[in-house]
Order: sequence, then structure tokens, then C-alpha cells
Amino acid sequence: MNKFFICFICIYFTFGALFAHALNTPQNFNFETAKMEYGETGPYTMVTEDFENSKWRVSDGGELVTVHFPAERATPSPVLFFSHGFGGTNWRGYKSLLTHLVSRGVVIVYSPYPVEAVSTPERYHILWNGFQEAVERYAIRFNLQKVGFLGHSFGAGATPAMAWKGLVEKGWGAEGAFLFMMAPWYSYEISDIQLETFPNDANIIMQVYNEDETNDHRMAIDIFNNIAIPDSGKAYYNVVEGSFEAGHAVPSNREVDDLDRLAVQKPLDALIDYSFKVAQPAEGYDYALNGQGEHFQHTVTKSPGVVADESKYMWPWSSLVNPRFIRRP
Repeated sequence: MNKFFICFICIYFTFGALFAHALNTPQNFNFETAKMEYGETGPYTMVTEDFENSKWRVSDGGELVTVHFPAERATPSPVLFFSHGFGGTNWRGYKSLLTHLVSRGVVIVYSPYPVEAVSTPERYHILWNGFQEAVERYAIRFNLQKVGFLGHSFGAGATPAMAWKGLVEKGWGAEGAFLFMMAPWYSYEISDIQLETFPNDANIIMQVYNEDETNDHRMAIDIFNNIAIPDSGKAYYNVVEGSFEAGHAVPSNREVDDLDRLAVQKPLDALIDYSFKVAQPAEGYDYALNGQGEHFQHTVTKSPGVVADESKYMWPWSSLVNPRFIRRP
């Protein structure tokens, strides 16, 4: 009797725990229809898998490519390809942003590239190879009909070239595509012809930070003005001085991340909502691209202008390092 009773109790608590877990996991949560406030954490937990980039092996000092999945999602997820800032090879430098995005049901591919002893084209090659190998490795878990290309600083400068490879050369994003560029450095490997023929059904948010003294805003204005995406599909955000410092490192992992949540995550959530036709795309469009709704330390426009002299910036527009310097915004 005692053995029977003990077995009964064990079974009871085991199934009780499983039932409670089932109630608390978003197995019935539908990414395509779920309505969440922009900036609100979603129901998914993040799990990370990594692998070696064949073009930058660990034995050569390389860093692992990391892929961040929404753990409870059973169907293929939209994919965001993240190009980090110079030296930001450890994804944890952007942990709060990545965790937030994955919580809302998307996959993020984070592909590190080297800082030393390589050229910018070589960095681009390694960055793209990490993205491509992630696609090959996780094809059945990726929904490549819906893709986004995100970047910060050096990585933002690389984003147009990465997006061209993905959207044009690979044909990804047939059901939704966007670019989200934060404080871009110089843009290599994207020609005038490519910008003029860029897929005009993609969307873009260009975001700069008014207290940034690193990257000249002219790089952002140049890409924003010359990419073939129509005004209806783009918006230029300047995060200005206010409650929090609007410096170059806004999209970083910090203890107090209110500025990241309100200035970065909210418009990005809205852009995803509209681009991927999630739950309330009309509202997403109004917030992300039309500048409607309550914004935090934002000015939103479709006709950006220069706000400071080049002397303010560590990396000014008029530099021979800039492959587009003859095209002054």
C-alpha cells in the first residue's frame, strides 16, 4: 500500500507539473495574429545554438555564429540577420535587444566578423558567410519568406550590402522584408545602380542618435535618400537629447534600458508588425513609417537634413575611407 501510494503521488505531481507547464507555454500563441503592445516582451523564451563559421574558424581566432530561437515555437520563424558594431563579436553586448525580439517569435542570426588584420570587404565576406551557413544549417526552422536585416554602426553600414545579397541574389523576403539601420558607418559593396534598383517593396527605418560623436549622420542620410524604397516604405529617426543620453551606443545591453526599449524596440516591433503582417499591420505602418503615435525622444521624417558639422564626428563623411564620399548628401 505504501509503495502504491508513493507511486501515485509521484505520478500525480509529475503530470501536474507537465500540465502547469503546458498552461504557461505559448503553444497556442499565434505569432501571425497575436496582438502585443510595441515594446512589450512577448511569450517566447530564447534558446541559442552556435556553430563555427567556415571562413573564420575558432582555431584562427574566430568567433562562433549564434542563432537565437523562440524555444516554444513549432513552426518556421521569420528571420532577422543582425550585423553588429565594430568589435561587438559577443552577442551579449546586444542581449536585451535580441532577447526582446526573440520573445516576440522571430529567429536572429548573429554573425561575428574580425576586427584586426583583415580588410572591410573581407569582413563583409565573413559576415555574409555566417548568415548563409546558418540558412543552410537551419533551413527547415527558418521562414525565409519573411526576413529583416538589422545593423549597428559598422554593421549598419554593411546592412544594404547584406540585404541586397539576401533579397536580390537569394530571393528571400517574398512575403515581407525590411532594413533597420542604427548609426551607420560607411557603406561598402553597394553601388549606385544597386541602390537605384533596390527592391521597392522592402521597408526601412534609418535611426541616428543626436549625441553620437562617432559616425557622421551624412552616411545615414545618403543611403536613406538614394535607396529605391519609396517614401511610403521608409522613415528616418533621430533620437534626440532627453531623459536618456542619445549616444552612439544606444542599442546596447545596459542595466537601465528604457531608452533602448522606447526608442529602438518600439519602432522595430511596429516595423516587424507591418512588414510581416503580424497582428495589426495598419497600426504598425502608422507608428513605424508614418511617425504617428507617441514616440520617445524621436523626431521622425522622410526628408532628413544635416544637424552638425563634420568636425563633430570621429568618422566624418568627407574621408577617403568612405567609398561614397563624392556623393555628398
